[in-house]
Amino acid sequence: MNLVLLALGVGLLLLAAGLEWRRAPWRQRLSRLNATARLDPSHLFQHQGQWQHWLQARGLWPTAFVWQHQRTVLVISQLSLAALMLLVNMLWPSLTTIYLLLSWLCAAVILLVAQLLWSHRQWLQQCEQQLPQALEQLSRATAAGLGLQQALSQIGEELPAPLADEFGWLLQRLRIGDPIEQVLEQAGERLPLRSYRFFCLALLLNIETGGRLSQVLASQSQQLKARQRAQQKLQTLTSEPRMAANVVALIPLLMFVALFWLSPSHVAFLLHDSSGQSMLGYAVASVLLGLAVIRLLLLRAAR
Repeated sequence: MNLVLLALGVGLLLLAAGLEWRRAPWRQRLSRLNATARLDPSHLFQHQGQWQHWLQARGLWPTAFVWQHQRTVLVISQLSLAALMLLVNMLWPSLTTIYLLLSWLCAAVILLVAQLLWSHRQWLQQCEQQLPQALEQLSRATAAGLGLQQALSQIGEELPAPLADEFGWLLQRLRIGDPIEQVLEQAGERLPLRSYRFFCLALLLNIETGGRLSQVLASQSQQLKARQRAQQKLQTLTSEPRMAANVVALIPLLMFVALFWLSPSHVAFLLHDSSGQSMLGYAVASVLLGLAVIRLLLLRAAR
C-alpha cells in the first residue's frame, strides 16, 4: 500500500514537471499565432468552437488568469489531496488498494475543478472592481473628443490586468473590422458580468440612437461605485454571522478528528456500523445544508 501511494505521488510530481516543461512549446505556439494574426487577423479567432462559446456564456471558460496560476493550482491541489488521502487512510485503514486509488482520482478531479472555478471567480471579481474606474476614464476620454477606438486604446494602456486584456480584445476586434454589434455581443459572453453586459448594451444604444456617450458612461460608473460601496457595507455587517457559521460548522469536524485520534473506540460505531454511518451522513448533510442556506440568504441580500 505504501509503495502504491509513493508511486502515485511520484506520478503527480512527474505530471507537474511535464506541465512545466510543456510551457515553453505552448508559449512558442502562442507567439507564432500572434505573429500570424498580425499578418492575417482572421487566424486569431478561427479555432474558437461552439463549446468554447457555451462555456464562456456560463462563466466556466478558463481565463488567462487561471492559466497564469497553473502551478499554484497544481501545488495546492496536490497538497490538499495528500492531506485528504492521509485522513482517509486514518479513518478507513481497511480499504483496499483499488478503492483508495479511485477515491484519490475522484478527489484530484474535484480539487482541480474547484480550484479552477475559484480562480475564475477571483478573476471576475477583479474585473468587476476595476470596471467603474475604467468607465470613468472612458467617459473622460470621450468627453475630451476622442473616438471610441482611441479611447479604448488609451484605457487599455492605463488600466491594470485583467480588465485591460478585455478592453484590448475589444479594441483588436474593432480594428480588424468586425461588426461592432457582433463584437459587443461576444464581449458580453467573454466576461459574464451584468455590469459589463450593460456597458456593452449602452454602447450599442448610443451607436444606434446617438447622444453623449460620456454622460452615459459617467452615470453608469457612479451607479457601479454606489453598488460596490453597498456591497462592502453588507460584507462588513455580515462578517460576524458568517464567521460564526463557519466556526460552528468546523466544531463537529474538529471534535470528530480529536476523538478519532485520542479514542478511536468512541467513533468506531459511526464508521463501521450501518446505523452509525447513516447518522454520520445525516450530520454532514445537515451542516452542508445549513451553510448553503446561509450563503443563499447572503447572496439574496447582496442583490
